[in-house]
Amino acid sequence: MDYDALAGGDDGGVGGTTGGGGAGGSGGVSLGGAAGSTGGLQLGGIAGVPTGGVAGTSPGGAGSAGLPGGAAGAAGASGGGGEALAGSAGGPAGGGGAAGGAAGGGAGGAAGVAGGAGFAGVGGEAGSSGAGFAGEGGTDVGGTGGALGGAGGTGGFALGGTAGVGGVAPWPPPSCEGGLDCGGFDCCQTITVPGDPFPMGRSETGGTDSFAGPDGVGSDEVPEHTVPVSSFRLDKFEVTVGRFRNFFTAYSGNVRPPAGHGAHPQILGSGWNTQWDVYLPDAATLEEHLMCDPVEFTWSSTGGNDTLPINCVSWYVAFAFCIWDGGRLPTEAEWEYAAAGGALNKLFPWGSEPADSTRAFFNGDGKAQVGSRTLGNGEFGHSDLAGNLSEWVFDLYDAAWYSTGGSSCTTDCANLTSGSTRVHRGGDFTSPFEGLLRAASREDRVPTSREYTTGFRCARNPL
Repeated sequence: MDYDALAGGDDGGVGGTTGGGGAGGSGGVSLGGAAGSTGGLQLGGIAGVPTGGVAGTSPGGAGSAGLPGGAAGAAGASGGGGEALAGSAGGPAGGGGAAGGAAGGGAGGAAGVAGGAGFAGVGGEAGSSGAGFAGEGGTDVGGTGGALGGAGGTGGFALGGTAGVGGVAPWPPPSCEGGLDCGGFDCCQTITVPGDPFPMGRSETGGTDSFAGPDGVGSDEVPEHTVPVSSFRLDKFEVTVGRFRNFFTAYSGNVRPPAGHGAHPQILGSGWNTQWDVYLPDAATLEEHLMCDPVEFTWSSTGGNDTLPINCVSWYVAFAFCIWDGGRLPTEAEWEYAAAGGALNKLFPWGSEPADSTRAFFNGDGKAQVGSRTLGNGEFGHSDLAGNLSEWVFDLYDAAWYSTGGSSCTTDCANLTSGSTRVHRGGDFTSPFEGLLRAASREDRVPTSREYTTGFRCARNPL
């Protein structure tokens, strides 16, 4: 699997689409091409020397992506001698390259649509563009991001994935390549959740989400406090076995998400930390982990259980999946916002009616196909926010978070620093009390744990 396949740019625009890549000619004329329309630095530098001199030595600046592959062509041969280097940038420069970010010529122009030219080279971070990461072996799926002038955030990657901060990925995401059906819906259907402030936590004064308990009620849910949430998209369903199989097929243990990817666009430091790389196992070990319980695991490598939610996944693997799939894990606030219906502040995703077997899988009901109990859908149309499997969210867990940092949040917020366990939400098919299925209910566990009661769903940046 290549986490470097999408040439997504940061916030787009800067860096231009220029260059033409420098046609070269047989004598090595101007291999680097012109500077980008905005990127502005000379990509290729000095023209190639007809007698075999090295083409341009100035670092390939921001700007021209060149034609796919840099069009070094015959110029790459640099006369009869030296190897044309197309400047020292080689890889994709800033702002939008033509296909897969493999522009700029690469050594002798061999990059082409095949990606392979790798990261943004010496000058790749044109303005805030950075043509992102070239595809391994030449997939041009990722090229869409670059061609759009940098639709995404900090560089974008993964086969059609969201380009980091602020980016929007091509559709469908790679986990649903070829089409996966979940009860008449696309298993990768995602729903836009309109942002607004909402009362997070449990009311102690008779509010709409007040709950007498006592079972399934925690002191970590109070005080109720107003939290602003920006608009975002959240997958309708929990990630299924079928979707995860596509991830596993592409997975290899030496692949890691690039640092900073999967970040919330408004929360600094919420992306992937390379210190977590050690928690992503090799493929053989991952498959062993997916069978964490001899009876209850849902994984199948042979095509079964496609519409069951995947379980036995650690927080780290869940986050890596979402990044690969063009998204991220939702923050705890985003998850509760979706489950409570935002400012409606519902007790359960469906409302105030008691939980029962028509609305949720809990109290020993067993696992089931995602979206099976439509009466339990949330205000925005999400399925299984209560029961079936509990769901990893991004935040660290701190029982006192609501009375300290969480309650003083003035913008999109998440707990990045306080605690060592991670939050999971929604209750599961074994939850004995309906109180654990409430929108405000919080649970936590060690992020390396792999439980048959826990899965996840992905959040995505708004369109």
